Amino acid sequence: MTLGEAQKKAQQLLKTKKISSPQIDSELILRFVLKKSKEYLFTYPEKKLTTKQEKTFFSLIKKRSTNFPVAYLLQKKEFFGHRFFVNANVLVPRPETELLVEASKKILTENKKIQTIAEIGTGSGCLIISLFLEMKNKKRQWLAVDKSASALCVAKKNSRQLNAKIKFIQGDLLKPLKNKKIDLLVANLPYLDKNIAKKFKTSAQKSLLFEPKIALYAPNHGLALFEKLFHQISQLTHQPQHLLLEIGHDQAEPLQKITKKILPNYRTKTHLDWHGFDRILHCEKF
Repeated sequence: MTLGEAQKKAQQLLKTKKISSPQIDSELILRFVLKKSKEYLFTYPEKKLTTKQEKTFFSLIKKRSTNFPVAYLLQKKEFFGHRFFVNANVLVPRPETELLVEASKKILTENKKIQTIAEIGTGSGCLIISLFLEMKNKKRQWLAVDKSASALCVAKKNSRQLNAKIKFIQGDLLKPLKNKKIDLLVANLPYLDKNIAKKFKTSAQKSLLFEPKIALYAPNHGLALFEKLFHQISQLTHQPQHLLLEIGHDQAEPLQKITKKILPNYRTKTHLDWHGFDRILHCEKF
């Protein structure tokens, strides 16, 4: 079977299973199997696959047809211009989270006195590692916490590969950092309602079913971990000057009310994503 024939067959299979991006997915998977560039596929469509390559390719296509994330198949995902290693122990990095990097970068650029940056729920480490790589002043203290030991293994691997000097710590939200003076706290916490999975219809939504539930869902309509984090912050001797949180599109109003109740010494504002939804909650101490 030629490269062109394999792609055509794979695309048809993915279309039959209602996968939203059959052409891109089949191309990425074929490039992964062949270890070749996109240009190679276009230049040599008549080149034949070996029996082993064909078997591997269609095995991965079959898995993708179940909505299994492409990033897990390839064990990599681009985020903020860098390639990160990912597996089923961490969330697949998403473009929305790049907004959190941008907002954090702006604060660090404008506030030279900020010395300690901490990320809660680091997962693959893509957020804090990208932020570290963006900043010229790397002499600050960079901390990252996650409850999952498996996730921290992924984050540490990415940190080594990208030469980012981050200290990774296992623990529940802010607990391991309660005696640290943190200036900027960033977090992409689980914020999906646990019942939302029942409403998944598209292949992109169904892909979430393969990602770690601990990193996606939270009780109380997805607000529980924000509330828990705010309570932990309220008990700190040194409260962060800035909190930057990725939030659900309909969570800005309830979270602003929760912030006002638990952290009355913080003012809040939101940043919109490309679709015009509230996506980042910025809490600043006054």
